[in-house]
Amino acid sequence: MSKMKQSSVLLWLGINLAAAATICYVVLAVHYHPKQTPTRVQPAADTSSSHVRDGPHRRVNLREKLTSHKHRVISQLRQSLLQQKVSSKHFTLNQARFFGTKKLKDLSPSVLLENLQNSLEKSHFHTVTSSANVFRKEKHLLRNPQSFQQRYGSCAIVSSAGALLDSDLGNFIDIFTDPQFTNSVQTQFNFFNSSLYRNVSLLVWDPSKYNATLEQWACSPDFPFIDAFFSRRRHLQDEDLHLMDPRGLWDLWDYLSLHSPLPIPPNPPSSGFIGLALTLSFCDYVDMIEFVPTLRMTKRCHYYDTHEDVGCTLGDWHPLAAEKLLVLSLNPADDHAIFVNGYVRIPGFPSQLQQE
Repeated sequence: MSKMKQSSVLLWLGINLAAAATICYVVLAVHYHPKQTPTRVQPAADTSSSHVRDGPHRRVNLREKLTSHKHRVISQLRQSLLQQKVSSKHFTLNQARFFGTKKLKDLSPSVLLENLQNSLEKSHFHTVTSSANVFRKEKHLLRNPQSFQQRYGSCAIVSSAGALLDSDLGNFIDIFTDPQFTNSVQTQFNFFNSSLYRNVSLLVWDPSKYNATLEQWACSPDFPFIDAFFSRRRHLQDEDLHLMDPRGLWDLWDYLSLHSPLPIPPNPPSSGFIGLALTLSFCDYVDMIEFVPTLRMTKRCHYYDTHEDVGCTLGDWHPLAAEKLLVLSLNPADDHAIFVNGYVRIPGFPSQLQQE
């Protein structure tokens, strides 16, 4: 492999691993120890009498402002889905088969979560291990992720939204872990030597074609990252580094499509939504920080650069709009927690012990 091609592959792997930091943030590095009582955010004050200054001498009732912002965000997300211009024939037929006479809007958060849990249990939403019939020469480097077998009190998924800038959410994020992570990185970084990517769990994902087999994907991945992935596995054999089964991404997409009010684009879910589906299985609850647009919503794509594009928030490739509408439906937290404090809190799936 030429030096230029090898550098390109390593750069892509670094970016993809960094983009998956929303997932690794909650696998090992971001959690409370099992059975440890989690630190909780103080309950929000009653917003009925709360006010926020809007302009030099004007005070606006916060509850009215929150209600207005919530309606505007939901409207923008729905409008984003409408603008995707995705065919609705397949979508409508699938929803009719799945729900029958029951309407999607009638489903409670607990039913939505139960549907997600049932869907994932019957799917390929797991990592590629040595038992898979792929990568025969390197299969000994693939192992079961032990971190996924534990139960944690709480987990957090931290977006890279521009709204994080000057949000004062640092102390809240630090509750979950000491190391600092992002779900993307700037152009200049040293992936293989940086301490940012050490002593954490890493999960790499690469999309396949819809309905492709694992073998077909392994022979022709979306990006030629496999050599670089196994090079790192050989070099750091004790590292908690894993590879996502690409078929599971489309299983998750199927669930999202069924539970969306409108057709969604045929592209894989975002790292944030993949992280949510992953962590609900072993966390008592998951906080998604600045995933749903708050009162701090901005056109800025990421907190670490100045590029502006509202598509980073509303979705122009990943089905972000559908993901955020669904997350709002799953969330039991009040509007103050979502749009002021900046987090959506979703209860995890019941553990086997709890179910028994």
